[in-house]
Amino acid sequence: MSVPTSNAKGLYSVKWVNPLYTGPIFTFRRSADNVTRDFYVSEDGALIGDAPAGEGTTLTTWLGASTAYVSKWWDQSSLGNHATQTTNANQPTFNATGKYLQFAAASSQFFNLPDSTVPSGNSNYTVTLKHGTITSTGTTGSNSGGVLGSGTASTNSINAFSIGTASTSNYSNYWWSNDFGNKGTYAANKTVTWKYDGTNRYLYTNSALTTSAASSGRASGTTNNFIGRGDTVNNNYLDGQLYFIYVYSSAVDDSTRILAELNVGVSTKSFILTGAFNTSYPVSKQTLTSPAFAVSCASSDGKNMISIQGTYPNYIILYSNNYGQSWALSNAPVSIYGSLCSPVNYTNVFYLGAIN
Repeated sequence: MSVPTSNAKGLYSVKWVNPLYTGPIFTFRRSADNVTRDFYVSEDGALIGDAPAGEGTTLTTWLGASTAYVSKWWDQSSLGNHATQTTNANQPTFNATGKYLQFAAASSQFFNLPDSTVPSGNSNYTVTLKHGTITSTGTTGSNSGGVLGSGTASTNSINAFSIGTASTSNYSNYWWSNDFGNKGTYAANKTVTWKYDGTNRYLYTNSALTTSAASSGRASGTTNNFIGRGDTVNNNYLDGQLYFIYVYSSAVDDSTRILAELNVGVSTKSFILTGAFNTSYPVSKQTLTSPAFAVSCASSDGKNMISIQGTYPNYIILYSNNYGQSWALSNAPVSIYGSLCSPVNYTNVFYLGAIN
């Protein structure tokens, strides 16, 4: 269980979100002496250390009273599209208490990305992020705080995304003189997704569709890829906090989008149920001791249905068996349909994934 990785061009998060990725999450620069060190993070972002899964020397121990500047935000897609900033003065900082990156527009803090990290041409894309407090007060889409950008400044040659706090900025995806701008309403700590399917552009805020518009004509370039900066002309730098940003080279379906928006960490919690859940209606309940989930079996429409509900409000649960898979928040029930109405006798594997 993790953030979706199919068609990912870049997965940047403050926690570990791809089980196939085993590298660091950040390279930090310590302000006191400019020494750098790679750091790893646990699935829920709580542990930050210089060994895998956030073990080893902790960030707070290594930092002391220093500030943590981020020289590299590692791409967890395994494509190696890491976000880097080699100029010390332009490096964002990391807030170890709030677990977010802080960008300061006044210091032109941003990351460079490899060419073509942001989908170019007229190809489909999805960009999902969660921001904290944004202090940019730009009055147009292209002048508010840039969170992601690529291309060169001419009509339809840029693909950039920005957030503004003024009533005339809010959330924008601009292609240069062909903008999907000033959509939605800014509020701190929102999850935002922009999607383009070759015909329409969509904006989702906090997982709900906010607006859409027919869009055509884009031919964005492959160069000048940034996080924390929209383009090279307005130099609209982000002024605020960022928790994660995921870039996909497809218009993802709703289930994939929601999993990305939940920022699901790599699952280290799993358990297996085997054998028969007898009998039929009324409900026969079995209680698991580790982890604390209640399981019941009932007859419904000629099929056996197992319902499982946990007590982990910050996790989602995914089940998988020979009849399919599904997921739900772990503190809400997820129903699993099995064989025809008789004792259910197959293996169910459940996974838990940490969410924001």
